[in-house]
Amino acid sequence: VLLAAAAGITVGIKINKRKQRIRKLGILAENMDFYTDIHSHILPNADDGADSVDTACRMLKQAYEEGFRKIIVTPHYHMGHTHRTPEELQRILNQIQVESATLCPGMEFALGNELFYSDGIVDCLTNGDAFTLNQSKYVLVEFHPGDSFRRIQDGVTRLMRAGYIPVIAHVERYPCLMEKMSRMEELKQSGVWFQMNIRSVPRCKKLLREGFIDVLGTDCHNNSSRSPIIKEYLPVLADCCSEKMLEQILKKNPDDIWNHRYH
Repeated sequence: VLLAAAAGITVGIKINKRKQRIRKLGILAENMDFYTDIHSHILPNADDGADSVDTACRMLKQAYEEGFRKIIVTPHYHMGHTHRTPEELQRILNQIQVESATLCPGMEFALGNELFYSDGIVDCLTNGDAFTLNQSKYVLVEFHPGDSFRRIQDGVTRLMRAGYIPVIAHVERYPCLMEKMSRMEELKQSGVWFQMNIRSVPRCKKLLREGFIDVLGTDCHNNSSRSPIIKEYLPVLADCCSEKMLEQILKKNPDDIWNHRYH
């Protein structure tokens, strides 16, 4: 009898969780009229992302079908490496905007960079060689996966002292943070934002459950293995996020970046 009762309770919990997920997915479908991608390598021939205008157009069509209506393009910027100039990036973006007019009506674009942190990166932002996210104070910044916590802490501190809000790209890639989440808490308390790649959601649910993630991004580089998708991950998000958290990471925070709103 006790075993049967326990089994009944377990089944009831599973059914209740399933109902909650279905309800949250319904809320997503009803309230999320579009998504904003703040981490995208969709500009053709700008970095290791889209290798042609045709590839970029296929990626755009994919993104549009997935529900994205705003994209901040974030080609890599690494000091000491050869880059497209800001003028060249704007020219390429203008071309993509023309292409998207018929492919993806209503799609909006903005410029940004994914900055590989180095000690002179603040100067690059100040003199206009590198971009913040849509001309805001938010800066998408990545580190070497093997960097120490001290290195990451020093980097984001320098950016914040210069008036920027660091958004650490694909935070799930840094062992020094993943192995000791108290460090993530310390950074978050100081004002740092954390971005997770959408494809990492299934294996990094703990980061979502504990409220570390501020915003998601596709980090798309092509239309196959690293394509701009989100729909297939919505059930996982609904499983591990509250309704309020879903609203925060999928709508409010991306909108705040796009519209230059600061907490």
